[in-house]
Amino acid sequence: MAEVLGRRLPLFLTDGGLRALVPVPLTTRPGEHTVWVNLKNRRVKTKLTVVKRPARTERTLKGLTVTAEVATSLRSDKAQLVRVLKAVSPEALWSPTWRYPVPGPVSAEYGIPRSYGGGAKWTHKGVDFAMVAGWPVIAPTAGVVVLSRRMNSYGHTIVLSHGQTLFTAYLHLSSREVKKGQRVEAGQVIGTVGATGMALGAHVHFGVYIDRVAVDPLEVLTRGLP
Repeated sequence: MAEVLGRRLPLFLTDGGLRALVPVPLTTRPGEHTVWVNLKNRRVKTKLTVVKRPARTERTLKGLTVTAEVATSLRSDKAQLVRVLKAVSPEALWSPTWRYPVPGPVSAEYGIPRSYGGGAKWTHKGVDFAMVAGWPVIAPTAGVVVLSRRMNSYGHTIVLSHGQTLFTAYLHLSSREVKKGQRVEAGQVIGTVGATGMALGAHVHFGVYIDRVAVDPLEVLTRGLP
């Protein structure tokens, strides 16, 4: 077990020894943080350095209004998502390099503060790729479908488990081409771009989660994951 940033994270066997996937939440204070690794016969101390993220300008989405009913729907969708992100499996299914789910441009980055009609404000916890409706969405790397359903605010949604505590999510799709429990490979079509649920136009919201924490998808896509 590893202890870092107030979390207790499982350790997994790899060819090179032991590994823990460490998510860094957006609100983490920049600087050095202590990491404890608890082994069978000893406790090892090391450091994790968190760099300051660039400031993000708040974006107002004038076409979306969050009423009390919409807020309730969003909480329900989030609760369903969190439930499937709690699963832990020992095998790592992902590859070191990932493919982009669609080739479209980024229309909203991770970490952007966003305000909506009705006074609601949230930080964007994924990255949006703008693309024409109906364009195929592919799995960036191998995984297993743990959720495939239509949700009120997220629209058609798919969540893939890539093993250990790593997941990816795809929101606002126009169709879902895979079912829960299905194994998918890198490059396989899992759905199509849409604007279902709480969306202003055709795009796919792509999220990456480690131990239930949303991390920057573009870092994983560009740098890969060993």
